[in-house]
Amino acid sequence: MSLPLYYYLLGTPLGVLGLVRWSCWLVRRVPAVLYRPIENEHRASVSVVVPVYQEDPAVFTAAIESW
Repeated sequence: MSLPLYYYLLGTPLGVLGLVRWSCWLVRRVPAVLYRPIENEHRASVSVVVPVYQEDPAVFTAAIESW
């Protein structure tokens, strides 16, 4: 039994694309399943830089309080 030529022209690229897509999914999924967060007492401070020019003080105050 011989398959038609269009089967190889259309089917093969889609199969390769599926293989690549599943490989990308596995590369992302396996480390995600194995991930365990590190639990310790380390705390770092954070700085927020906000460029402001002639901003309404009420809006700026509300923004700072939300951060």
